[in-house]
Formats: sequence, structure tokens, C-alpha cells
Amino acid sequence: MKKPVLLIIINGIIIITLSLVQVVVANSISTTGIELGKMEKEIAVYKKKNAVLHEQVLISSSLTQIASKAGEMGFEESKTQLVVESPLPIAKR
Repeated sequence: MKKPVLLIIINGIIIITLSLVQVVVANSISTTGIELGKMEKEIAVYKKKNAVLHEQVLISSSLTQIASKAGEMGFEESKTQLVVESPLPIAKR
């Protein structure tokens, strides 16, 4: 008579333990899901900022932008050509 009672008690303890483990795991997963959602929103914001910065780099590195900034700084386009000649190296003589 003691074996069935002992078996029922052990089964009850196992069921209660597994139920508690399930609650803890479910809570952990839901918290992780919330954090994942926040991270995905942050990633979207950073991707937008990255696209804007990439566009700004392309605009500021364009030749027309560089030429206009050089003109503002006082640089002028050279009207004459400058040719630099160097003597041939000794090995080619």
C-alpha cells in the first residue's frame, strides 16, 4: 500500500517542479522578446542614421562641392599647365 502513495507523491513533486520550470522559462522568453524588440528598433534607427551619413559623405566628397569649397577658401583654377620632368634613373641609361 505504501508504494502507490509514494509513487503519487513523487509524481506530484515532479509535476510541480516541471510546472515551476516552465513558468520560469516562459518568463525568461517573454523578457528576451521585449529586449529583442527594443534592439530591433535601435538597429532601425542606426540604419537610418547610417544612410543619412552615407549620403552626406557622398555629397561632401563630390567634385562640385570640393570645387565650391576651394573657391570659398580662395583657391583659383590654374590657367597654365605645369609639367614636372625628372631625369631618367641611372639603371635605364
